Amino acid sequence: MNLEQHSRIKTSLVGLCLLITAPSLSFSPGYAGALDTELVLRSNNATPEANQTFARLQKETLDLINGYRYKESEQNFLEMLRLLSQLYGEQSDSVSQTKKNLAVLYTEMHKYQEAESLLKSALLSREKTYGSDSPQLAEILKSLGVVYARKCNYEEAWIYFSKASGIIGRKSKKVDPYLLGHIADLKSSQGLYKEALGLCDKALQVAGEGPNKDVDLVTGIQACQAGTYLEMGALNKAADLYSQILSRKEALKGAEDPSVADAKVDMATVLLRQSKIAEAQTLINQALPIQQKTYGNSSVEVAKTLSVQSDLVLAEGRITEAKELIAKSINITEQILGIIHSETATRLVKLAKIEFLEKNLADSERHCLQSLEIDRTIVGEQHPAYANDLTILANIYQEQGRLEKAKSLYGQAIAILSKTLPPDSPDLKSNQAAYKTLLKIKAKGRDTLTQDRPFR
Repeated sequence: MNLEQHSRIKTSLVGLCLLITAPSLSFSPGYAGALDTELVLRSNNATPEANQTFARLQKETLDLINGYRYKESEQNFLEMLRLLSQLYGEQSDSVSQTKKNLAVLYTEMHKYQEAESLLKSALLSREKTYGSDSPQLAEILKSLGVVYARKCNYEEAWIYFSKASGIIGRKSKKVDPYLLGHIADLKSSQGLYKEALGLCDKALQVAGEGPNKDVDLVTGIQACQAGTYLEMGALNKAADLYSQILSRKEALKGAEDPSVADAKVDMATVLLRQSKIAEAQTLINQALPIQQKTYGNSSVEVAKTLSVQSDLVLAEGRITEAKELIAKSINITEQILGIIHSETATRLVKLAKIEFLEKNLADSERHCLQSLEIDRTIVGEQHPAYANDLTILANIYQEQGRLEKAKSLYGQAIAILSKTLPPDSPDLKSNQAAYKTLLKIKAKGRDTLTQDRPFR
């Protein structure tokens, strides 16, 4: 779940410690959604020139972020850190908060190592100043949880979310909808869909209260709901939510905004699953040029869109083009996110499906086993993604005439999906149907079958 980081970065900057002669400033936290904190400045020794520099940096950085020019924004943040460190010292609240804001930006840029390093430095400074159980630590702990979740290190993410939750519960007695949203997304990533939806409902109840509700937060939580429904195979519910999100973003930001393009890709994903190929292709054609212009051709966002585009052209029987698109998507994904990442695994298994259709069973098996190992490492052997890998591998073994192995893998996949998905899930039903068909094949003494494959 994105939780609208771009908007959260802008919110962070509005309250950033820039007019540094003021005795204290309120700070509205970034996308991690912490309690508001005060930055108490230790001295008023800033020169007029320093104030002018900070005012300029503030305006420039807001303009750059509004234009999604994150690399240039990074340079401004680094300049702020340099000046604040000179004025107030490396351990000051001003420096810690600016490190946190820069880490938010790095997270949005998928520069997770840099974000992690800054957040741990800021956390150490805050612990020395306020102690280990202070509310001032909560927002940084949440941000660390987000970074680890984005890296698919779910156990570590849960540790930091739990620490933040404990502090907030003890100190403020309030429910933090941002934290609930992040935990919901974590649960969804782990295949715990019912828990995720329950947390989303609770977060929406809090986020939607009062006249000043956070529209971006509500949108982010709804995106988590939609993604969870999509994984569960509840396609109509997912489509309804994605449609609401897209309409809201278009109304607020205009059709050319990159976040609208991203929403169109999400909508295209569910339309594809509903076999509405032409509608999905129209959205992809609208979104991809905007993403390429904004994020660059070698970006995580473009890699995701190329992956969906590959599925679309494959649905039209254009196997060679589909393979080229998914290969390009995999290359970008591995370069930015690494090999041990859920997005890499998802795209490798898509490549395996295409190679299966090409009758290139050796490469199909190799890529499927690679995806299987990545998913085993990240989410374990009881996750729907792992079951999907088993299904593809079962298809390969069936085509090779290794029917006992195929039967065993189908059985394992069905057992996993029966525990994690609703009984009417398309994935579960297709696996059950394929298993029954395989039993008929064995009974008739046939070796292979070229239909009724449970490919998503």
